[in-house]
Amino acid sequence: MARKTNKGLIKKLTPDAVGEAFVITAIERYCQQILSDSMEASDRSLINMDLWKVIAKHNLETIKEYYK
Repeated sequence: MARKTNKGLIKKLTPDAVGEAFVITAIERYCQQILSDSMEASDRSLINMDLWKVIAKHNLETIKEYYK
């Protein structure tokens, strides 16, 4: 049996341009949510929010720069 990986899952979620656009939009919106501090305290319990915010900011900048 083949080992299941994150890359394998992403490949299944993005079989075409519509799937790719959905995932990119989902990432963009999640990053915006992280940076807006709108997450409930219970959502933060297992996540280092300082690190998550750095990653979210980087991802938004990368998306913006890529589509410039």
